[in-house]
Amino acid sequence: MSGAQDFVHLHLHTDFSLLDGACRADKVAKRAVELGMPAVALTDHGNLFGLVPFYDACTKAGVKPILGVEGYVVTKGTRHERGQVRADEDGKTLCHLTMLCENETGYRNLLRMVSDSWLEGYYYKPRMDRQLLAEHHEGLIAMSGCLGGEIPQAILNGRLERAVEVANEFRELFGPDNFFLELQDHNTPEQNQVNAGMMEVHERTGIPLVASNDVHYLTAEDAHAQDLLLCIQTRCLHTDEDRMRMSSQNLFMRSSEEMWRLFGHLPEALLATRAIAERCDVQLERGQYHFPKFPGLPAGLSAGEYLTRLCEERLPRFYGPDRQDARERLRYEIAVIDDKGFSDYYLIVWDLIRWAKEQGIRIGPGRGSGAASIVAYVLGITELDPIRYDLLFERFLNPERPSAPDFDIDIPPERRDEVVAYTIERYGVSQTAKIITFGTLGARQAIKDVGRVLDVPIPEVDALTTLVPEKPGMTLDKALAESPALRAAYEADGTAHTVISNAQRLEGLARHTSIHAAALLIAPDELVNYVPLCTVGGAKGENGKREIVCQYDMHAVEARGLLKMDFLGLRTMTVLEESSRLVAANHDLPDFDIRDVPLDDRATYELISRGDVIGVFQLESGGFQRVCRQIRPDRIEDIVALVALYRPGPMDNIPMYAKRKHGEEPIAYLHPDLEPILAETYGIIVYQEQVMRIARELGGFSLGGADLLRRAMGKKDPVAMQEASDQLINGMTTMGYSEPLARQLVDQITSFASYAFNKAHSAGYALIAYWTAYLKAHYPLEFMAAQLTSQLSDRKEIAKLVGDARNSELTVEPPCVNNGGDRFEVREQAIVYGLSGINGLSTRVAEEIAAERRANGPYQSLYDLFLRVDAKLLAKGAAERLIRAGACRALGDRAPLLGSYEAIWEAARREQQDAASGQQSLFGDLDDEDAADSGLVPTVRPCPEFSRDELRALDLELLGLIVFEDPAAEMRAQLAALDCAEWAVLSDELELLPNGTVVFVAGQFLEHRAIPLNSGGTMGRATLSDPHGTLELLLWNTQQTDYGHLCSGSEVRIIEGKVNRRNPGSPAEVVVSTIQSPAQWQRRRTRPERPAALIEALAAMEAAAAAEAAAGSDD
Repeated sequence: MSGAQDFVHLHLHTDFSLLDGACRADKVAKRAVELGMPAVALTDHGNLFGLVPFYDACTKAGVKPILGVEGYVVTKGTRHERGQVRADEDGKTLCHLTMLCENETGYRNLLRMVSDSWLEGYYYKPRMDRQLLAEHHEGLIAMSGCLGGEIPQAILNGRLERAVEVANEFRELFGPDNFFLELQDHNTPEQNQVNAGMMEVHERTGIPLVASNDVHYLTAEDAHAQDLLLCIQTRCLHTDEDRMRMSSQNLFMRSSEEMWRLFGHLPEALLATRAIAERCDVQLERGQYHFPKFPGLPAGLSAGEYLTRLCEERLPRFYGPDRQDARERLRYEIAVIDDKGFSDYYLIVWDLIRWAKEQGIRIGPGRGSGAASIVAYVLGITELDPIRYDLLFERFLNPERPSAPDFDIDIPPERRDEVVAYTIERYGVSQTAKIITFGTLGARQAIKDVGRVLDVPIPEVDALTTLVPEKPGMTLDKALAESPALRAAYEADGTAHTVISNAQRLEGLARHTSIHAAALLIAPDELVNYVPLCTVGGAKGENGKREIVCQYDMHAVEARGLLKMDFLGLRTMTVLEESSRLVAANHDLPDFDIRDVPLDDRATYELISRGDVIGVFQLESGGFQRVCRQIRPDRIEDIVALVALYRPGPMDNIPMYAKRKHGEEPIAYLHPDLEPILAETYGIIVYQEQVMRIARELGGFSLGGADLLRRAMGKKDPVAMQEASDQLINGMTTMGYSEPLARQLVDQITSFASYAFNKAHSAGYALIAYWTAYLKAHYPLEFMAAQLTSQLSDRKEIAKLVGDARNSELTVEPPCVNNGGDRFEVREQAIVYGLSGINGLSTRVAEEIAAERRANGPYQSLYDLFLRVDAKLLAKGAAERLIRAGACRALGDRAPLLGSYEAIWEAARREQQDAASGQQSLFGDLDDEDAADSGLVPTVRPCPEFSRDELRALDLELLGLIVFEDPAAEMRAQLAALDCAEWAVLSDELELLPNGTVVFVAGQFLEHRAIPLNSGGTMGRATLSDPHGTLELLLWNTQQTDYGHLCSGSEVRIIEGKVNRRNPGSPAEVVVSTIQSPAQWQRRRTRPERPAALIEALAAMEAAAAAEAAAGSDD
């Protein structure tokens, strides 16, 4: 028997054979090492999704990666055919074919073929055909495939002559040395039949044999988990008898010894695997950039020369004619940019942003370290003066840094497609594509999916799922360690143990594809010369249903050196754009530009300092509100620091920063030479750039070297951190500083470096925060209307914003067909609720109603409204919603209108139809009032208006909150008297708490209904309102009996209960334990505290938000 080195797996599916392969690339590489195999192949079904991570994992493990695919090849006709696809004599429309890249040419051809199979051949599967194989076979080694191959299928159908014919076709197509007959042994009758047929084909054609195993999972113990994965894919129960299943339990990564036991009688088939592996040699390049050239260069100028000309022309606009420091910095930056070959990149970004601004698209002032570039500033790519904010260009790009620059561009989400379309038009469809992303089986999702296919009752699965802590990066192993309840269920309950243990085997596997929300690739020529493409969308691939994307994810793309533009949809850009429009219109300021407002505005800083920051970018969370009141910023630098400090780690320094700022604690420095570096942050290291300056000024590093040092010290790798620390200590001692000082400073830096914030990124976000705060301080109506419009789809957020507006004594009026429009508008010192905010009313209908009124005047009656707006748009259901929401209140009360609208709508519809057909109106020249008097138009029948409680219920149903009156005015006073802020959980905080958490909530009852139980008695459901929104209450029989009488009226009630969710993903509700009146509460001797879980959740949420904000800064 031969050794491990004499067999290599050439047929293997990772988890990127989605919901079919059950092994991850890193584990494949690790298993290959354990088995002593020198190489291993990747042959996922029809795609190259996992090629780069597979290559990287194998290379890191010292295993040779062989790159390939198991493609789908049509058996008859071409890949272009759709609909009635032709089948061959065996009834097959497509079959499998295994292909491996022998060399770089083969890799390029594989990119092309796999891409074309998706772009041209997709019909349920990405399909190749003989023509495609003939055009792009060079450099590829092909094998006949598994049982799904064309040759095995012919054998299984008793058509040996056809098998021989196909084998000869493939040999002629790929070449006599590049096509092999694949033998597998999975101990099934079908496989035995195919192997016997393969031997006969081999004897008749002389085509060489190769042994393989159709690997879908790593070990035999994983077979059951992979079977569950197939059930997840096909949406079947594991117990379904007629479901799809593998024909064998032996599709694991067999050892060489096992393969030799199976195929020892055919040593040439086993040795062929080693020979093929030795022939296959593809090296994926690293460190080479493939950026496009800027297409708009003037004749005779290089990219560097044109960039220089543009910058020198613009520099005086920003700095005047005599700023030598600015001119010197500009020359330095251009020299670095051009020397590293990124002049075209700057021009490309400049062109895209220039075009967007010309279209009136609001662009963010700068995100990430790119805001530190003066070249970007004078070109208008960013709007932060890097000299004014003391930003370091070397943090973005320097001669010693190997990575490429990367500008992230913030734009309004609703206008992102315009910028993407321009980019595609500018650089060509074949050179641009979006980027794929992969959803994975996370801890909770794995439990949910496994439980479903094992037919575990949904409540039991939900109960298990909720025991998994909701934290970023949570795994089932961590959950079992951190959650005693989950561990107890796992150890005590056979069903829970089965679900969790199987979920652990599937956890982390790729589950589905989607499209990256922001990224767009641009290549210097056809993208398929660099990366594979595919389509994402509907199953059949009809026109317009699928979108072209790159098969490599963003990390793989960056490793390939391609230009990735990130157009990040930032809702605040929409708010700034809409606020500016409203301010210009309402205050006769046609040239109003938020970018021109002074940065030393007292009212703005006072607003921030009192924590009035709901709606203010980055600062609106509860924790940030407290920090704003603590720091009390009075300069833009404070907001920059605040954004940077409010993160895990630096957050601990906030009290020190506040005390030092306000003179309550002396400012101390480890050494006087640190004062010029740390003075702006009162002696505290806040920014990455400060670490770089310390390394330069005290350690003798260049700024480029300091940036590399900063990156190393910020890594989690203890070896890299220690090496960087030693370098800085040596540098400082060489500069004459004492070793104890050096070590003390290094300790301070290393404890902070992994959390340090990019100042340029913080400054960009601080500027947006200031702008939004300025608008709220000076134009609160316009700002809040813009905020509300931007949140039209989020009723909870609208309720929170309306509550804040009312707390600020702003008036919010109900929607009205004769006042306001589709969006939230400002009218006569009030915010008018936008028609598009009515639940179930389409934006198109809302826009048409508003447009018609603006064009032809207010609606005079309900009939006039229905007559003037096309009934095909304003259907009867939409008309009812308008009335129920109070939007027709200018035309009458809700109850009478609802009682009469159907007949009026029908009359108006008939009149529209008559007008469209050219018939004379039944009403001739009668105006609306005369037509009504004539009896030809149905009139509104008088009836009493709805009660106050009924009107409240309608508002809640249609608008998500009460708008026709301010129910919180009286409530706010009552809650303040009860000191609710100290103990009550707010409605918008409830979702942060796990099931079972004991909470106290307070507010007014909006609705209460008793529900009879089959067992006798009643239960209750109620809606409670507080200043931040609404929440649902559940009262079981005892509580309904004891407290049902307290669930009405305008007096505040205090409820004790437990958080509950009926299903994972369902909204949180409170199961009531007790309900008290304010008088009863006041007699309570002790006050509860807000739940510890809430404090932790708020801190985690705020930390996550801060980390997300920092994402653009960690390059």
